[in-house]
Amino acid sequence: MSRDAADPRHRVLPVGRDSVLWAGLGSLVVVGALVVALGGTGDGGLDLGVYRSAVQDALAGQPLYDRSLAEGDGFPFTYPPSAVLVLAPLALLPLPAMQVVWLLMSAALVVVGVRIVLRALGRGSADDVATWRTAAWVLATWGVLFGLVLGQVGALLLALCAVDLLAPGRRRLVGAGIGVAAAIKLTPAVFVLWLLLARRFRDAAVAAAVFALLTLAAWVALPDDSWDYWAGRVVVDISRNVTLQAAGNQSVPAWVDRLVGGADPSLLLAASSATLVVLLGAALLLRSSAPVSAVAVVGVASAAVPPIGWTHLWIWLPLLAVAVWHECRDTVARAIAVAAGVVATVPLAAPLVVAADAPPWVRIVSGAYVIATCALVAGVLAVRVRPAVPSAS
Repeated sequence: MSRDAADPRHRVLPVGRDSVLWAGLGSLVVVGALVVALGGTGDGGLDLGVYRSAVQDALAGQPLYDRSLAEGDGFPFTYPPSAVLVLAPLALLPLPAMQVVWLLMSAALVVVGVRIVLRALGRGSADDVATWRTAAWVLATWGVLFGLVLGQVGALLLALCAVDLLAPGRRRLVGAGIGVAAAIKLTPAVFVLWLLLARRFRDAAVAAAVFALLTLAAWVALPDDSWDYWAGRVVVDISRNVTLQAAGNQSVPAWVDRLVGGADPSLLLAASSATLVVLLGAALLLRSSAPVSAVAVVGVASAAVPPIGWTHLWIWLPLLAVAVWHECRDTVARAIAVAAGVVATVPLAAPLVVAADAPPWVRIVSGAYVIATCALVAGVLAVRVRPAVPSAS
């Protein structure tokens, strides 16, 4: 056996007992999610079914955006038409079989994302136990677990963006993953803004070009649906898919609406815009001193800024807590990371509605993910961004 093969740093797969234990715990989480997803709970595979129905509608020449929950047609498809092109393989298998394949693939992509984050933090290459331990916990956090149950696309978006932004080495097509992710769901486009602010203009151009190519292909394949989407029929009519009073909607606009007991749309727009500016500004400040936290902050912004921020869309929140823990040696910052990790782990029921006359403390804590994000960002900024001290002459 060569010396490299004997070196734990060069093992492809972890073989220690601790690694097997944490991999087993992560597998139990995935199996549990699979049981729930296939157990007829009402939520199992819900979003996967929406994606698959959209692909089938496109293949049958039916409109993508005519389904109405109120009329008994099922949940509407609200992603851009280009998503149908990327997700077309979902129609290859019967729904029960595709649920199994999609869940296992999504769980694997979460582990890939965790691995990339830890390697960027200098931990994943030599300590595979850390990868499996962290992955097991991330899989068990409420947003990630509920996303697996629903068959959400979040794990795929996470992996596409993490590879572009955090994987080691420079590749010719850095930005392509972000472009594909934005073509599936618009929210990852926030990473294009981040690339521009970070002066990574070539990577931003690649992301924009890939997004434009997929959007153009959708215009060619699905012209009527593309017109409906981009001309405003779907993009503007967000009210059909937004429940601002639901505690499971953790976006900043939804939280502001609950705080004031019903806000004017202009206030919600201002809150959303301010959140985007603040989070991107914080990420820019952290770019050099805490680069992984900076990327995770932008990832969290993709869930915090839009009017829809269901818990299962906050897949970057536990990764932000992991990044803050490893990039900050400060006790207070690490305590905040632990507290945020607890918040991310506790189940938060999406249907719970916060009434306008609810006690103030209820309305405040209904934005738990926003509060956790603010605390994490403040903690890492306080530790990693310090004013320069002039040297004595």
